[in-house]
Amino acid sequence: MLKIEFRDKTPKRRTNPGSFTKHQDHKPDLKVDFGSYCGYCHSHDMFKQTYYEVDHFIPMDFLKKNNSIIKSTTYKNLVYSCRHCNNAKRNKWPSKSETIYFHENEGFIDPCDENYSKQFYRCERGRIYGETLLGKWMAKTFKFQVRERQIELIWQLRNIHLTIQELLKEQSKFRVNSGTWIKIDKQLFNSYRLYYEYDQELRNFQ
Repeated sequence: MLKIEFRDKTPKRRTNPGSFTKHQDHKPDLKVDFGSYCGYCHSHDMFKQTYYEVDHFIPMDFLKKNNSIIKSTTYKNLVYSCRHCNNAKRNKWPSKSETIYFHENEGFIDPCDENYSKQFYRCERGRIYGETLLGKWMAKTFKFQVRERQIELIWQLRNIHLTIQELLKEQSKFRVNSGTWIKIDKQLFNSYRLYYEYDQELRNFQ
C-alpha cells in the first residue's frame, strides 16, 4: 500500500484569542486557526456531511472533577472538530491526568502538536490508518475505519476542488477555444463530473 502523509500542515492556535463566556464563541477563530479542517480527521468543512463543533481536548467533565484551572473557554484546550470525531472522543481520557495526554499507547495527542501527524498515514485513496500503536488506538477511537469511505470522499473532493481551481487559473492564460484551452476544458469536464459523482455519494451517508 502506498503511504501518503496524513496532512500537509500542522494547525497553530493563536496566542491572543478573544475573551468569551462560552467556548462555542471561539468557533470562528478556531475555524481560521485550523484552516477549516477537523483537528482530528483533517476533513474539510466545505463538504457539509456533518456539523463542525468546538471540542475540549481534555474533557471538561474530567477537568471539573479535578478542580482544574483549565476552564471551558481556555483556548489552548479547544479543537475545531467535526461532530463525528467529537462524538467518538466524548469524555475518553485514559491517562487520568491533565498533564499526561497518553499512557501506554492509549490516549491522545493535541492536533496542534507536530507529532500528531506522525501517528497516522493515508492510503492513495485518502483513507486514514494508524502508523504507531498510539495512532492505531486513536484511529479506532475516532472510528476512522467505520467512516473510511466518508473520509475518503471528503479527501478526494477537496483535492478535486483544488485541481479545478488550478485548471481554471491555467486555462485563463490561453485564448478561448485555442488548442490548449480546449485540452484544459476537457480536463475540467472530467474533474467536474467526478466531483459531482463523489458529492452525490457523500450526501447519501447519514
